[in-house]
Amino acid sequence: MSEIVINGANTKIPSKMKKEDFIKFVREHKIPVRNVVEKNSYIIRGYIPTQEFLDEAKEYASKIAQELGDEIYYYQLSNEFNHIPDLIDTNHDADYIKALHDGIVQHDHSYITIVNAFVDANCESTWKNQVRDLLNKAGECIDIIAIDHYPGTWSDENYDHWSELDALFEIANEYGKQAVVMEMGFLNL
Repeated sequence: MSEIVINGANTKIPSKMKKEDFIKFVREHKIPVRNVVEKNSYIIRGYIPTQEFLDEAKEYASKIAQELGDEIYYYQLSNEFNHIPDLIDTNHDADYIKALHDGIVQHDHSYITIVNAFVDANCESTWKNQVRDLLNKAGECIDIIAIDHYPGTWSDENYDHWSELDALFEIANEYGKQAVVMEMGFLNL
């Protein structure tokens, strides 16, 4: 079970939830969800990757680089690694990113790697700590750090709330990385 801050309140998130409870939870907290794994009517998150899984991830990235490396310059190694429905346990995201990176370098020698963090459902100090932790564990595999942030749309913050970008640039500078905004969007409900 992990705990994050959602809308100013500490919220415990179990690693396994019944599907209907998960859907209710994400709707209640206005958390955008894309892909989740369902097994026996449960939503699974917090997966600890096995060595076999990491080897397959490396092989997959290697095949992509071998087949398309001449046409690809940017590889996004993780999207919202710290988001609630992210399947891989946060403590093991670095292992996954390293496996993908190791696969790419086998066949592509001119590339840039990117990871981006989700910031709207976490208190600011939590996502910043998660990004720093990932950079401490796998920073040699990451060239660009990014955030997905939607003030005034997905988040409860107004359109003028951009302190997350200031924090992103601060962290990027601290680790000698580039900073970018990976997702921009507008949602009008």
